[in-house]
Amino acid sequence: MTSPVPRRLAPVCVLALCLSAPALGADMALPSIVVSGARPGEDAAAPIGAVVISGEAIRRSGAGGLMAALRKLGVAVPRRHRAGKPGPRAGGAASLHEATLLDGASLAEQDPDDALLATLPLERIERVEISGGAGAAVINVVTRPPSATAAHGGVSAEAGQYGRREGRAAIAQAWDGFALDAAANGERSDNVRADSRFRRSGFSAAADWSGKDGGAGVNVESARQSARFQAPWHAWLDRRAARPDVEEEDLGALDSCRVGAFADRRIGNLKLSLDLTRREKTITTTYVRDYGRSVATYASGQTQLAPRLRHRAKGAGLANELVLGVDLARWRHASATDGGRVDTLQRSRALYLRDELKFDAHAARIAVGARRELFRREAHNPDYPDTVERSVQGHNAWDVEASIKPLPALTLHAKAGQSYRVDDKGYTSASLTPLAGEVAHDLELGAALEREAGSVGLRLFRRRLNNEIVFDQSLGQMGANRNLDPTQRHGVELDASARLGAEWQLSGRAQYLRARFSSAPRDDIDIALLPRHSVSARLSWLASAGHSADIGVQWSQLQRYGADAGRRCPAVLPSFTTFDARYARTLGPWELALGASNLADRRHSGLALSCQLALYQDERRQITLTARYSF
Repeated sequence: MTSPVPRRLAPVCVLALCLSAPALGADMALPSIVVSGARPGEDAAAPIGAVVISGEAIRRSGAGGLMAALRKLGVAVPRRHRAGKPGPRAGGAASLHEATLLDGASLAEQDPDDALLATLPLERIERVEISGGAGAAVINVVTRPPSATAAHGGVSAEAGQYGRREGRAAIAQAWDGFALDAAANGERSDNVRADSRFRRSGFSAAADWSGKDGGAGVNVESARQSARFQAPWHAWLDRRAARPDVEEEDLGALDSCRVGAFADRRIGNLKLSLDLTRREKTITTTYVRDYGRSVATYASGQTQLAPRLRHRAKGAGLANELVLGVDLARWRHASATDGGRVDTLQRSRALYLRDELKFDAHAARIAVGARRELFRREAHNPDYPDTVERSVQGHNAWDVEASIKPLPALTLHAKAGQSYRVDDKGYTSASLTPLAGEVAHDLELGAALEREAGSVGLRLFRRRLNNEIVFDQSLGQMGANRNLDPTQRHGVELDASARLGAEWQLSGRAQYLRARFSSAPRDDIDIALLPRHSVSARLSWLASAGHSADIGVQWSQLQRYGADAGRRCPAVLPSFTTFDARYARTLGPWELALGASNLADRRHSGLALSCQLALYQDERRQITLTARYSF
C-alpha cells in the first residue's frame, strides 16, 4: 500500500538504507539516530538536580546501545513486548521515560524505547543527564565532536544464545574546523520463544563545520525494523498445542528516516542558532485470525523549525543567561485499517523563554522558564471528504529551579513546575477526535554529597497529572492511546557510589514510588504495572592490567496486572531478582568480553494485560561473547 504521506526524503533514505544491513527489525518505536547537532557549548552546566552519567561509565557497561547501558546502570527506561523483543514493565501507565533530547534538542516524534538511539555510537557520548522524578524522566544525551585529526573508530561483533547476533561499526575524522562521522548497526534475535523473531538495522552520517564565531552541520539517519509479534504466554502455548507445525503470522515492520541541519552564530554576547529537522516513518502490521488477515498501515511525517537567541552576561560575582526561542512544527499522519482511513494534519507554534542566574557565592543557581504552545489539528476520513474534525488546544508550561552549595561537598536543590503533553503518535482510539492534553504539576527537593571516596544523592518528588496519556496495549489489536483519570506519583530516590580501594567500585540505586489514582471512583487505587519498591546495585573491578569485571543485581517488588484499574484482580505479578555479570580483557586495540544477563535464569514476567491471562514472560538467561576493535 502506498503511504499517504509524501516521501520527500525517499532518495536520501534509500541511499542510507542501502549502506546499512538488509532489513533487520523492531518494536513499535522508531530510532532517531543523530550523531551531531547544535551543542550547548563546553561551559554548559547540567540541569539543576539532574543525575549525570558519564560517557566512560556507559562505555564500561559493555552494552551495545545507549538504552541497554542505562538499564544496566539502574535507570528505569521501559521496553516494549509486542514486537517480540522481551523486557520488563512496558505499556499502560508504566511508562517511565517521557522525553529524549540530543544535545538539548528535542527528537521529533519521541518514542520511549531502546530503538530510539540504537545506532548512536557510545564513543560519541560525553554524558547523559537525567532530570525528573515521579516516574517521568527527561533524558538529555550530550555528545562530543571528534577531537583527533586522524581517522578513528571501532568495529564490534556480538553473538549469543537464541540466535542473537549484533554488529556495529563507527568511524570519525576531524580536520581544522571540519568533522565527518558515520555509524551503522545490525541486530537480530530469535528470542527464547518461537514466533518472536526480531530484526533491526540502521545507518547514520553527519558533517560539522565550526569556526571561531559559529558553525553548521547536517545529518541523515535511517532505520528499518521488523518482528513477529509474540502472543501472551498461555495463548501461545494453546496455539502451539493446537498447531505445532504452523508459524505465527502476526508481523510488524517499520521504516524511518530523519534529515536535520543546524547553524549557529556568535555576535558578541549573543548567540543565534537554528535547528531544522524532517522525519518520516511508516509502520505496517499484519494480524492473522480465524476470520482472516488484518493489515494496517500508519505513516507520518513531521517538520520542525527551532530558532533560538541566547544572551550571556557576566558581572561581579554573577553570570546571567537568557534564552528566547520559537518552535514551529507541521505534523501529518495517515492510517489505513480494517476500520477505515484517517488523515490528520497538525500545526503547532510555541514561544519559549528561560533565564538563569549563577552566583559565585556558594555556587548558587536560580532558573525560571515559561512556554506557551498552540496546536491546530484537522482530521478527516478520505472516504468521506465532508467529514472534517477541527480542534484547537493551547497549553502552558513553566518551571522554577534553584540550587546552592552550603558546604563545598554538599548541594541542595528545589524544583517546581508545570508541563504538558499532547497525543501526537496517531494511535488514538477516538478516531477523528484528539485526546485531551496531559498536564502535570511537579515538585522535587534533593540533596547530593560528593567526596573523593564516593557520593550519595537523595531526591523527594511528587507529580500530579490530569488527563495522563498512556499507551494501552489492551485496546484493539495493537493498542491505542487514552486518557487516565487524575493520578499522582510521589516517592523517594536514593543514589550512592563508593570507591573500595584502587580497583573496586560499588554503586547502587533505590526507589520508593507510590503511583495511584487521585479522584473518585478509583481514589487511592494503585496504578498497574508500577512496583512500589525497586533496587539495583553493581560491583565493578577495574584492574590496571587490562582486566575488568562487574556483577549487578536488580530487584523489583510485586505489581498489579495491567488491566486491573478497579483492583478487582486477586493476583499480582510476583517480585523478582535478576543478576548480570561481565568480564572483559583488553589486548592492545582489542577487547574480548564474556557477558550474561539474568544469570540465575529466573523465570519472571514484566507485563500482564489482563487478570491472569495476557501474560508476557521476560527473557531467560542470555550468554554473549563480544569482540571489539578500536583504531
